[in-house]
This record gives sequence, C-alpha cells and structure tokens, in this order.
Amino acid sequence: MPRFALLEHDWPENHGDFLLEVPGLKSRDGLELCWTWRFPGDRKAWETLFRQGGLFEAERNTDHRAHYLDYQGAVTPAADGTSRGFVTIVFQGEFQWTDPFEFSPLEGPPVLPDFLQIAFQDHLGKQQIAGQMQLLNSASGWKITILPETNSKAFKADSVHS
Repeated sequence: MPRFALLEHDWPENHGDFLLEVPGLKSRDGLELCWTWRFPGDRKAWETLFRQGGLFEAERNTDHRAHYLDYQGAVTPAADGTSRGFVTIVFQGEFQWTDPFEFSPLEGPPVLPDFLQIAFQDHLGKQQIAGQMQLLNSASGWKITILPETNSKAFKADSVHS
C-alpha cells in the first residue's frame, strides 16, 4: 500500500511538506520520488485540519525523494553546501486511491492529474487519524479538502481502488 507523510520543514520559513508515494515515479538517478505539496501555516493548523477537516490551499512543490517518508533530521544540503533546514514527521501512514486512477509503467512515468482522491490512515500509534482527502488543481492553485473519519476506518474495501 502506498505511503504518505506530512513533514514540518523549517526552511526557508516554516511550512508543511505533504508527500504521496507514487509507484513508478523516479528521478533520473533511479531514486523513488513522491508527489509533494507545500502546506501554509504552522503545525497546529495542519494537525487541526487532519483531525477536524476543512478546506485550504496548497502549493505544488517539486517531487521529493521517497526516503523523506520515514526521515526526520537535517535535509540534504544544496549543491553549494548551503543548509536547507530540518524536517520532522507530523503524520505518516498509508493511503489508497479512492477514484479510478491507474498507473501503467508502459506509458512512462506517472502524470499528476488535476484531481485526486485518497483514503488515508496514520500509523504513528498515539495520534490515530484517518479520513478522505481530495486534491483539486484549480485556476487559482491547489485546493485540498480533508474529511476526517470519526470511526478511524478510512479504508473501505468496496469503495477503494489500490
């Protein structure tokens, strides 16, 4: 099952990096990559959104390396040696695509569509969160809607496609 992570990143200013693991998405060097969005605001705002739901805007970021799904600490420095800050995992877990969205390795690398819908579940243990998320690329930027699941059962076999 693909993974997700929400990271708190303190450089160049505090923001969240939301990563979705995408099968077949790789860098030129063959490293696995994740589709990534930058969340505005601070950690408390994101935690509230994931727990209580809501709508907010996000900025599409460059694809991040998949090792950041499990990593906390200093970010790899820039090519000139400049620090790029630190990341801390806020939430991490697994997700499933809930709209009919398929990847075909024969058609080349996955292309990010203008609409995604996922079911997610955090697995850090103490902060059990689960829900649905819709990501929509509109004329004014990415709109993200989070609908939390009150029963912590976001994955429903009859409505979810992997």
